[in-house]
Amino acid sequence: MRYLDLDVLVHNDSTKLMDSLDMDFDLETCDIKTIRLYDISFIMPYEQNGIDYTQIFVNGNSFISPLDYNTFKKLVTVFG
Repeated sequence: MRYLDLDVLVHNDSTKLMDSLDMDFDLETCDIKTIRLYDISFIMPYEQNGIDYTQIFVNGNSFISPLDYNTFKKLVTVFG
């Protein structure tokens, strides 16, 4: 079975608090965690403050990768 180990952005205590207060926060302040994906529904570019990311959708969930969209597309092409 094929899979892809991928770094994604996750909340830390600070971003959780800001999110719970409906405050904006920079994705750069999030922590990074590696997840294992066996399936990807679709991807799309995501941008914040001039920084390019990739939003990944998997079975109704979404994740943000610190990789830019074009780099991620190349990685997924190798994976697929």
